[in-house]
Amino acid sequence: MTGTGTLKRPLGLALSGLLAVFLLLGGAACRDKPTPARAYASAAERLYRGEFRAAVRDLTALIVAEPSNPRTYYLRGLAHFQLKNFGQAASDLGRAASLDPGMVGLRYQAGVARLELGDPLAALADFDAALKARPEAPEILFQRSVALRGLGLLREAEAMLDKALAKRPDFHPALLSRGYLRHLFLEMEMQARLFDS
Repeated sequence: MTGTGTLKRPLGLALSGLLAVFLLLGGAACRDKPTPARAYASAAERLYRGEFRAAVRDLTALIVAEPSNPRTYYLRGLAHFQLKNFGQAASDLGRAASLDPGMVGLRYQAGVARLELGDPLAALADFDAALKARPEAPEILFQRSVALRGLGLLREAEAMLDKALAKRPDFHPALLSRGYLRHLFLEMEMQARLFDS
């Protein structure tokens, strides 16, 4: 009996050790693995709570795992916009729009980011793409007028504002902008008269 009892003791210790390892690791191994959907929801929650840097970090990790998900680029673009990283915001929003052309508002948002970057020509292209999907949206027409004004195309900008106001007469930003342009036109006419006399 002495011989078999000695054999059982090391085997019992080994099994006890193995069982302890499985119990320690088993809890971690059995935990739910974060799915892309859970990670996306968590990142979206961070974005809506105003934790923009954390949201960018989480969304970047998701993009590495799933580089063809337009919603992830969209949310990261929004987070970058809030952080005033307008170049990255425009890039992410443009990427999301190219991955899913059905997400109509993305070109508009990318255009706004490009305006913030001081790139009215690129913004104009985004607004033109957005207008193909929503040709009479006053907000898009207004932002397009801002881009045109940034390019020095003041009469074209005024025409865009007129179109926006025809659709929504109480659109305050468009009213103010058109009033400013018309005042500017009057000043330019008075300067031209003074110069001619």
